[in-house]
Amino acid sequence: MEPDDKALADSQRQSSAVKAYAKHLLERMPRDFTLYTLYPLLSRQAHHHYANIDMSRLLPHTVSIETHTLCNEKCSFCLAAAPTNPRGNLKMPDELFHQIIDELATVRYSGRVAFFVNNEPFIDKRIFDFVAYAKEKLPNAYLQISSNGRLIKPKTAQDIFAAGLSGLIINCYRDDGQVHPHIPEVLDSLKPEDRAKVTVFRRDVGQQITNRAGSSPNMETITKPMPAFCSFPFHQINVVHDGNVSLCCMDLLVQEVMGNVKDEGVLGVWFGEKFAEVRRKLLNYDRTCTDICKVCDWRGFKGLTGALEPLNRAMTHVA
Repeated sequence: MEPDDKALADSQRQSSAVKAYAKHLLERMPRDFTLYTLYPLLSRQAHHHYANIDMSRLLPHTVSIETHTLCNEKCSFCLAAAPTNPRGNLKMPDELFHQIIDELATVRYSGRVAFFVNNEPFIDKRIFDFVAYAKEKLPNAYLQISSNGRLIKPKTAQDIFAAGLSGLIINCYRDDGQVHPHIPEVLDSLKPEDRAKVTVFRRDVGQQITNRAGSSPNMETITKPMPAFCSFPFHQINVVHDGNVSLCCMDLLVQEVMGNVKDEGVLGVWFGEKFAEVRRKLLNYDRTCTDICKVCDWRGFKGLTGALEPLNRAMTHVA
């Protein structure tokens, strides 16, 4: 092993040790302390960030488009899993997808376009054409897919990057803590520049993450709302198969319809009064703003920065 390789390996071992110890501490904290004291305290950093932004001018950081509703995984933490998915097989019409992308092109959107919400993107065979269309219309956007990897073959990966995909996340949900056996072959088949765009995670198919706004089969809802800020309605908009916009990615059943892009447009919904009202209440740390927010145990922020950044290691097992 070369000196630089040894230093990197030592650093990774130390990082893993710190992460494991931090996770150990977090898991042993009383749940009520985590939900009603720790997360509300830590959410103040995200609150401060968005409280000082003019939301009437801020485009969403992420536009997630669920082109169909199926998933082929069996994760126990997600109602959308193949054995329990209550939504059936529903597809977004091609013209609606094109309408969404065309509207984003009018504002030269350069954020992230995610081709998933609570589904498996590669079940939809149109995904290659959809990515290519988005790449043509939105050359400066970051086009991303998150997949469980089960349907990805070498040609699948090659074709999706040829279509213009910017980044691919493969979450391998397994009981043994390993990646799917075919994934190394997939990675080896890619050009170095495309291989660098792939991130592979080992995930536990039976893990407990959050209660996903009350929809998770393996987590209970909470009995009182968390007094915490939540950043989701400030940076992401999620469009499902029929054009409805859910409150956030946790709103699997679209219980809180913020609008429909067919009639109002993506930006019409994003800058509409329903989102504005939710944001006003969340800026007051008020999670009674919707029925699903009341019972949701998500911590309210994606990641910590600055002096608090090391604490992210303790929370990587949480969505």
